[in-house]
Amino acid sequence: MAEREHEEEARLLAAIAQGDGVAFGVIYRRYLPIVVRWCWVQTGDRELAADLSAEVFAAALQSAGRYRPEKGPPIAWLGHACEALAASERAEMIGIL
Repeated sequence: MAEREHEEEARLLAAIAQGDGVAFGVIYRRYLPIVVRWCWVQTGDRELAADLSAEVFAAALQSAGRYRPEKGPPIAWLGHACEALAASERAEMIGIL
Protein backbone atom coordinates (compact mmCIF):
# COMPACT_ATOMS: atom_id res chain seq x y z
CA MET A 1 0.00 0.00 0.00
CA ALA A 2 1.31 3.42 -0.88
CA GLU A 3 2.44 5.67 1.94
CA ARG A 4 -0.04 8.37 0.94
CA GLU A 5 -2.91 5.88 1.06
CA HIS A 6 -1.79 4.71 4.51
CA GLU A 7 -1.78 8.33 5.71
CA GLU A 8 -5.28 8.87 4.28
CA GLU A 9 -6.56 5.84 6.14
CA ALA A 10 -4.95 7.00 9.37
CA ARG A 11 -6.74 10.34 8.94
CA LEU A 12 -10.01 8.49 8.32
CA LEU A 13 -9.59 6.50 11.52
CA ALA A 14 -8.81 9.68 13.44
CA ALA A 15 -12.01 11.18 12.02
CA ILE A 16 -13.95 8.05 13.03
CA ALA A 17 -12.64 8.49 16.56
CA GLN A 18 -14.22 11.97 16.48
CA GLY A 19 -17.58 10.52 15.42
CA ASP A 20 -17.36 11.04 11.65
CA GLY A 21 -19.85 8.59 10.12
CA VAL A 22 -18.80 9.39 6.56
CA ALA A 23 -15.21 8.38 7.36
CA PHE A 24 -16.50 5.16 8.90
CA GLY A 25 -18.47 4.46 5.72
CA VAL A 26 -15.33 4.87 3.62
CA ILE A 27 -13.35 2.41 5.76
CA TYR A 28 -16.30 0.01 5.94
CA ARG A 29 -16.83 -0.09 2.16
CA ARG A 30 -13.11 -0.33 1.49
CA TYR A 31 -12.45 -3.23 3.86
CA LEU A 32 -15.70 -5.14 4.30
CA PRO A 33 -15.00 -7.75 1.57
CA ILE A 34 -11.50 -8.35 2.92
CA VAL A 35 -12.65 -8.62 6.54
CA VAL A 36 -15.47 -11.03 5.62
CA ARG A 37 -13.03 -13.27 3.73
CA TRP A 38 -10.53 -13.08 6.59
CA CYS A 39 -13.20 -14.06 9.11
CA TRP A 40 -14.38 -16.86 6.82
CA VAL A 41 -10.85 -18.26 6.58
CA GLN A 42 -10.58 -18.08 10.37
CA THR A 43 -13.91 -19.84 11.00
CA GLY A 44 -14.77 -21.86 7.88
CA ASP A 45 -18.38 -20.71 8.32
CA ARG A 46 -19.90 -18.03 6.08
CA GLU A 47 -22.67 -17.01 8.47
CA LEU A 48 -20.31 -16.80 11.42
CA ALA A 49 -17.87 -14.84 9.25
CA ALA A 50 -20.59 -12.29 8.49
CA ASP A 51 -21.43 -11.99 12.20
CA LEU A 52 -17.79 -11.63 13.19
CA SER A 53 -17.24 -9.04 10.45
CA ALA A 54 -20.03 -6.94 11.94
CA GLU A 55 -18.36 -7.27 15.34
CA VAL A 56 -14.98 -6.27 13.87
CA PHE A 57 -16.43 -3.05 12.45
CA ALA A 58 -18.39 -2.33 15.64
CA ALA A 59 -15.15 -2.70 17.59
CA ALA A 60 -13.34 -0.49 15.07
CA LEU A 61 -15.98 2.18 15.49
CA GLN A 62 -15.57 2.12 19.27
CA SER A 63 -11.79 1.90 19.35
CA ALA A 64 -10.70 3.98 16.35
CA GLY A 65 -8.97 6.40 18.69
CA ARG A 66 -6.57 3.65 19.75
CA TYR A 67 -5.34 2.95 16.21
CA ARG A 68 -1.61 3.69 15.90
CA PRO A 69 -0.41 4.15 12.29
CA GLU A 70 3.19 3.42 13.24
CA LYS A 71 2.16 -0.14 14.14
CA GLY A 72 0.84 -0.92 10.66
CA PRO A 73 -1.94 -0.23 8.18
CA PRO A 74 -5.61 -0.30 9.14
CA ILE A 75 -6.18 -3.64 7.44
CA ALA A 76 -3.66 -5.24 9.81
CA TRP A 77 -5.50 -3.65 12.75
CA LEU A 78 -8.85 -4.95 11.46
CA GLY A 79 -7.31 -8.37 10.75
CA HIS A 80 -6.03 -8.59 14.31
CA ALA A 81 -9.55 -7.87 15.58
CA CYS A 82 -10.92 -10.57 13.29
CA GLU A 83 -8.40 -13.13 14.49
CA ALA A 84 -9.06 -12.28 18.15
CA LEU A 85 -12.83 -12.57 17.72
CA ALA A 86 -12.51 -15.82 15.77
CA ALA A 87 -10.22 -17.29 18.44
CA SER A 88 -12.71 -16.31 21.12
CA GLU A 89 -15.53 -17.89 19.13
CA ARG A 90 -13.56 -21.12 18.66
CA ALA A 91 -12.78 -21.24 22.38
CA GLU A 92 -16.47 -20.79 23.20
CA MET A 93 -17.43 -23.53 20.75
CA ILE A 94 -15.14 -26.05 22.41
CA GLY A 95 -16.02 -24.97 25.90
CA ILE A 96 -12.82 -23.24 26.97
CA LEU A 97 -14.55 -19.95 27.77
